[in-house]
Amino acid sequence: MKTMIKQSVEPNITSSLPDFLKSFRFERLDLGSEPARIGSIKCYDENTSRDEIILDIEIHYAGNCDIQVRVKGMKAGIKNLQLYGLLRVELRPLLKDIPLFGCVSLYFLNNPSIDFNLTNLADILDMPGLSNYLRHAIQEKLAALMVLPNKVVVPLIDGLSMKSIRFAPPIGVMRLEVIEAKNLKKSDVGMLGLGKSDPYVRIIIGSQEFRSPVIYNTVNPKWNYICEAVVHHLHDQNVEIEVMDEDQ
Repeated sequence: MKTMIKQSVEPNITSSLPDFLKSFRFERLDLGSEPARIGSIKCYDENTSRDEIILDIEIHYAGNCDIQVRVKGMKAGIKNLQLYGLLRVELRPLLKDIPLFGCVSLYFLNNPSIDFNLTNLADILDMPGLSNYLRHAIQEKLAALMVLPNKVVVPLIDGLSMKSIRFAPPIGVMRLEVIEAKNLKKSDVGMLGLGKSDPYVRIIIGSQEFRSPVIYNTVNPKWNYICEAVVHHLHDQNVEIEVMDEDQ
């Protein structure tokens, strides 16, 4: 796991960071000894075929990891890493003999929540936004791995049609139109208390992310922005909408 993080995750995170943080490197990777905790488990008995079992499992991880990173010659630590999400498990097709099902599919319907603490605050103060950049980069790479429509698929028998399992057809396409906002918070405040913002809208559905254009120097932006997202589950997928400032 440590080798995989160093060789695969580190380059992916680095590529997602802005230019002034491109020197990001892991120096220490201790993932700790605390296992993930399983909360409630729901088994579906409606709207499923007779050839499958579908489970939703609450995953809580609050590990005792000790991760040290270096950015621009300065060290920072990542501790108290926490992750919470609803993991969907699909077992299909069902078999009469061991292993009882032919394939296991794992994915998150929505992006799991991720939180952590950064240590060495004296150094971190010289790198504003590092925590947000790291959190977004980690969420982005996790989404690319196993947030719908992406899945981790483990075949247990030979001869399965993996394409139909891994790439299930969506139920439709949802069109969203972001029109405007009013009286937003002033993010760029001057000495006299005057200021404006450079707002844009960030929309997340599964692993799909959309961003509206930035409207500069206003707290009453009009975007009239339209995006279209592929939807796989009508009642289970969430739409996350955030209004952000370009400088934050």
